[in-house]
Amino acid sequence: MVMSSVGVFPKKSKLTVPAGTGTEVFSGNSPITSFADLDLSGTVGKRSALVFLKLIQTSGTTSRQFYFRKNGDTDTPTTNVASSSGCASVIVAALAESVFVLVATDTNGVIEWLSDAVRACTIDVVAFIA
Repeated sequence: MVMSSVGVFPKKSKLTVPAGTGTEVFSGNSPITSFADLDLSGTVGKRSALVFLKLIQTSGTTSRQFYFRKNGDTDTPTTNVASSSGCASVIVAALAESVFVLVATDTNGVIEWLSDAVRACTIDVVAFIA
């Protein structure tokens, strides 16, 4: 994987953009009963990072809500995306539609995520600041 870096942030931080359209970090069915860990350390490293994710719903034709939070946070989503109690939340309206989310990782490069119904989807890291 080819990575390019742009040093436009404070000395110890830099924006990293994986080559192409991003690095796929998940492909499968979304978790629905409780938040599940999503380990991004293979892409962002074992460190805190602010990640820009792209989620694509690859099955189903109805709107679904997805919630993302830093690993270890206890924010609990509601069914109203406008009041998701601190979680990053998005609605994917249709099959093959992509949405973007900003979320912080913990110090090991891990986030948590959940959806309101099982959906096949992919998640890519588009960029990150660490």
